[in-house]
Amino acid sequence: MKYHLLLPPVVLALCGCHSDSYYQEQAVESARKFIYKHARELSAEQFAYVRLTPPVLLTGPVLSKNSENAVEDSLAGGEKMQICVTWHVPDLATDYLVFGISEPRMAYWRPLKLIRRQIGKLDGNAQKAMNKARKYAMEKTKEGEKVGPGSVFRTVVLAAPNDDVTFGVDGLLKYELFGQELWITNTHISLLLVVLTLTIFALFANRAIKKADPNEVPGTFLNIVEYLVETVDNLTRTNMGEKHGWKFSNYIGTLFAFLLVANLSGLFGLRPPTADYGVTLGLALITFVLIHYNGFKYEKAGHVGKLFQPLLLTPINIIGEIATPLSMSLRLFGNI
Repeated sequence: MKYHLLLPPVVLALCGCHSDSYYQEQAVESARKFIYKHARELSAEQFAYVRLTPPVLLTGPVLSKNSENAVEDSLAGGEKMQICVTWHVPDLATDYLVFGISEPRMAYWRPLKLIRRQIGKLDGNAQKAMNKARKYAMEKTKEGEKVGPGSVFRTVVLAAPNDDVTFGVDGLLKYELFGQELWITNTHISLLLVVLTLTIFALFANRAIKKADPNEVPGTFLNIVEYLVETVDNLTRTNMGEKHGWKFSNYIGTLFAFLLVANLSGLFGLRPPTADYGVTLGLALITFVLIHYNGFKYEKAGHVGKLFQPLLLTPINIIGEIATPLSMSLRLFGNI
């Protein structure tokens, strides 16, 4: 028997075994990324402190087979732990607790919510915060539900409490319309600011163009506007042809300007609108409808006929067309 043939599976098996410290390091790194994403109020120096300083792990039991609210548990050890990866950031009145649930060795720990609360020493305030997290986890896990790796995380994430919690999309103002409860969120505020910025830019550009003297050298602002317009025109005509390309310059230019300002808005303390999948999906659906509207307009039935060329690949062609808005929206969403 050639024993060297057993080497690859043995190596793979050993690579899949990690120590408790490895899982803890992975969990801490996930907590750091969670803070980078949601704690936008921190300065660069404070972010550096979180990145370079080891946290304090606050742990406490949440679910176990011995508790009155026990659920069927498939994790080794039969116990759920609520684990808060905690940093006391200098010059701030509140501590930052990244809350998650996992087995004690943290192999399946994922950040679920960010709690901003003053703890200081591990006294009654810390215990109060931990008790709140434990109560929340208990309430969101149904009696008799099977809890396996990952399932309890999904259960908890889908019903986050409103206080001291942020998952990016935060409700700011609640109102009712036709009996339905609706919310004005930070995404709507960011969208409004982006649209206002573009509107103000367009008004100034329109004013500069109307006042421009063709016999004089244009100013810096007008040069920038002309450069942007010419760039979009050349782009559309190069990719769509001289015959129809110019018809889409306005749409492509508007889309380019919106995405540019929306993505850059994160540098000014806003949550980029494109970080909300509802925004990217809406843009993708508009583009999808525009593609097929013009396809039927200029190609008539031939636009559908392309799905059957070649006939053997018809199912793949149909899936590819349906997946287009999903692909475009997820790529744009993934960038932010």
